[in-house]
Amino acid sequence: MQFLCMLIQDIGVGLMPSCYDRSFHTNNGVTGDDTQIIMDLLMSKNGRMGTMSETFDEGPPIYFSHNDIVWATDFDLNRLGMGALRVMIEALYKERTGKTLNTATSFGKPQIGTFRYATKVLEQWRKDVFGEEGPPQTVYFVGDTPESGIKITRLFVSAGVLTP
Repeated sequence: MQFLCMLIQDIGVGLMPSCYDRSFHTNNGVTGDDTQIIMDLLMSKNGRMGTMSETFDEGPPIYFSHNDIVWATDFDLNRLGMGALRVMIEALYKERTGKTLNTATSFGKPQIGTFRYATKVLEQWRKDVFGEEGPPQTVYFVGDTPESGIKITRLFVSAGVLTP
């Protein structure tokens, strides 16, 4: 069985061995052809181009570099980010197969896991430097896209993770 891993990221270094070698930059966008190739691979048998799974559970996993729906740029209006591509791919997959795409994963920010990791690092630093246990009372997060940063911060706090 051949394994194909699709990595979709916006920093210009992508990894899609064998069948598909394409990086997506947020600033240059994704074309319809790119979307078609991604869909073909997700619905394939074992990541083999030109095949179609009968069950739609044999395609490769797909990884996105972040979940930002919008991306702050020099334009007056924010641009669409990798999160928008993920939403689009998941909706197309559902429409084409009738199934939820369960093999999509996002890394980076904004992710609850990133905030949990930062909290652990801060807790260890406070313990090592000041001998204090637990997270600090106030944490300031600085990001490049306020919409997604504020949204994920609110979700993180509402989940009780930073509640002192």
